[in-house]
Amino acid sequence: MEITLKEKVVVISGGTKGLGRAIAEEACNAGAKVVIGGRDVTDGDNVVKYIKEKYDGEIIFVNGCLKDVANCKKLIDTAINEYGQIDGLVNYAGITSTAKILDTTEELFDSIFSINFKSSFFCSKYALIEMIKRGGSIVHISSTHAYGGDIIRAAYGCSKGAMLSLSKHIAKNYAQYQVRSNAIIMGWSA
Repeated sequence: MEITLKEKVVVISGGTKGLGRAIAEEACNAGAKVVIGGRDVTDGDNVVKYIKEKYDGEIIFVNGCLKDVANCKKLIDTAINEYGQIDGLVNYAGITSTAKILDTTEELFDSIFSINFKSSFFCSKYALIEMIKRGGSIVHISSTHAYGGDIIRAAYGCSKGAMLSLSKHIAKNYAQYQVRSNAIIMGWSA
């Protein structure tokens, strides 16, 4: 079965590396117009160049650290301003810094929660403003660590658990607007 995303606009936070980049490639391959966010301009430019050459896809890179809520808004606004809509959001941006709960500093905790959860919360907020008008889908990339996880990933696991709660909250409260919200629980190998 061939999946088509023609006439759809998909935004991916953390779309320059790993799974985020792979999702961007597949979305473009399926015909979507894609907007990716990331902190590294060189990585962003490389992904855009590669996807345009390989898939002849429509893709835009938006530079900015999503710890700053203004950059979450900029990412979503760029999709709407360039393409007139947003149909899908993938919240992938995240960091996996390691520390036991006993070794976690406030600075590390704030950094992990800002990138992993706060950015997902606010990207979802700004996407929902538009999706309420026409429906859409939000996908949160979580982790098996949301259920306890390794002892050295205390704040990381908690941030991914918060993403599960966010996904359930959106699914329950915005289904009436034809907005779907799901979390993908990524496996982990030691």
